[in-house]
Amino acid sequence: MLPIIALAWVAQTPGDAPADACLVARHQYEALALEDALNTAERGLAAAPAVPACLEVQALAQLALGRTEAARATLTTLFEVAPDHQVEDPSLAPSTRALIEGVREEVRPLSATVTGRWVVATALRLDVALEGGLRGARRVRFRGQVQPDAHPITGEVPLVGRAATATVTVPAGVRAETLSLSGEALDEAGRVVVPFSSQILLPGRPAPELVVVAPPPAEEGGGGIPWWIWVVAGVVAAGAVGTAVVVSQPRLPNADGTVGRVEL
Repeated sequence: MLPIIALAWVAQTPGDAPADACLVARHQYEALALEDALNTAERGLAAAPAVPACLEVQALAQLALGRTEAARATLTTLFEVAPDHQVEDPSLAPSTRALIEGVREEVRPLSATVTGRWVVATALRLDVALEGGLRGARRVRFRGQVQPDAHPITGEVPLVGRAATATVTVPAGVRAETLSLSGEALDEAGRVVVPFSSQILLPGRPAPELVVVAPPPAEEGGGGIPWWIWVVAGVVAAGAVGTAVVVSQPRLPNADGTVGRVEL
């Protein structure tokens, strides 16, 4: 404890060169003097804002004191300033490490990648993949044109994880070689999280599908009986057979154990 007290005393002694406030705060944190560590880190940040070492100690002290929301705000500032900064503390619980990494991921710069492929000749599938911190993004809104015929496309689709998929109609007569697309990822309230724009070369368009309609069967001999008459006749015949079978069933058995009598 004596070296830590000496460091703190040196940092506060008028006329002497000030000690590294972030280093003092780190020693105080490791000695479990959490309030002192927090105050020292805040003094260091007041003199030199956004220093990663002081921000780290400030966040760790806030987490240890149960001030989770304040720690989230501090970690957000830390990872905005230094996205790859590694928080060093082997005593952290797995849940605390997960919280820290979750904040880091949310703060990462968000970008969008657009790809397109044909489902059929008149249906173009668009895939928008987001990379980085989602920051509450829930859906993607887009607009653009298929070139060179300047055919417009628009839409809005929900995000599933980090991906959004839409299928747009492109008529067969429209020439479609490239796609110019712009849009934005939106949060639940409709606020823009990140805008994006892309121009891509479309793959070769498949040939239109041919639909063959078979004509009804021709009537034989020109003067033959139409096919529908044979269908009706078959139904009537089947009904007659069914009636005959029902009527011919024995329903009056003899007392001598024979099959019985049949009434027609």
